[in-house]
Amino acid sequence: MPGTTIGIQMTNGFTGRASNSKPPMIKPMIVKSILDGNGAETLSSIPFGYPVVNNTDTTCSKFGQSGSGVSAATAANFGGFAIAEVKQVTTSYYNQNSAGGYAPTEIADIIKEGHIIQKVTDLTNASPVFGGKVYIITVAGGSLVVGDIVASASPTAGTAAELTNCKFTKAVDTNGNAEIHITYQINA
Repeated sequence: MPGTTIGIQMTNGFTGRASNSKPPMIKPMIVKSILDGNGAETLSSIPFGYPVVNNTDTTCSKFGQSGSGVSAATAANFGGFAIAEVKQVTTSYYNQNSAGGYAPTEIADIIKEGHIIQKVTDLTNASPVFGGKVYIITVAGGSLVVGDIVASASPTAGTAAELTNCKFTKAVDTNGNAEIHITYQINA
């Protein structure tokens, strides 16, 4: 009896995961924390796969966050992507439905060079192609939020800036994920 193939095309992988066989350059960084007058955290967690900025105090923050000492959401301040890693449970209950990420004061693994699977938005305007430029939304507009990855300098809404150290290496799959190659570090 002949074998059969299930599906038509394999997906690229899961958002925020390292890909390709060359080992990536991953740097551990502390996620910046800013407490308000009542001791409550004012910065949000960094989801797996989300772009980050490097702050001058050697911490990192979610791309687009604001606060004292948080670097602006510009291509020049792009510090890489929060890479998905297996984390130990730190509370008595773990929500397996959450996408995962790094909370303020935790040590985050940030991919600085290498290949990563990344969700691409605004596919109606342009789709990733091999060797194509990678853009990041720096000013929100429409359904696009700061930190979204797009394949066009002129997205349907918002403002995008080119990540000059990144290139697409695989087209988008059925889940909206593409592979991005971070060729060199902008901010070490």
